[in-house]
Amino acid sequence: YSIAKEVGFSPPCLVTASPITIGNKELEEIIGDCRFASATFRMFKVPGSSWSGPGQVIYNGGIVGHERELVFDANFTFKEGEVVDVDAEMAAILQTSRFSKEFLIRTSGPNAAEQQGCCYKGVKEKICDPFQLLEQLAAPDSTCHARGTCGPLGCC
Repeated sequence: YSIAKEVGFSPPCLVTASPITIGNKELEEIIGDCRFASATFRMFKVPGSSWSGPGQVIYNGGIVGHERELVFDANFTFKEGEVVDVDAEMAAILQTSRFSKEFLIRTSGPNAAEQQGCCYKGVKEKICDPFQLLEQLAAPDSTCHARGTCGPLGCC
């Protein structure tokens, strides 16, 4: 994260994480409780003043192979036609990246809760740590999943 920031990228977006197993008893004994993970990130260079606050986005389904749903990263899955609340960082990424033509992006208004229905909670806390994502994916009976939405109206 610090290297990405140092060279001008916005904070990396965690896409996937997989546990790395050792498979060697001797080495496992030496390593002890250490865990390892492989992680994939998306990174963007976003102009500093490109977006000033949280927003709402609607995916138009225009990406070939992802017409109905775009799994952007561990925190955001965009379904065609659905309104998704995003923080200023994600709004800036979508507005200034190759994805800009695939989204309708607007600022969040004061009546965002009314537009979203009874379960509106705004932008949820992001998962940035691969180990946190692995724990969430392994949790049985989790009501919210990193890659999707849940609940009767698609929110947690």
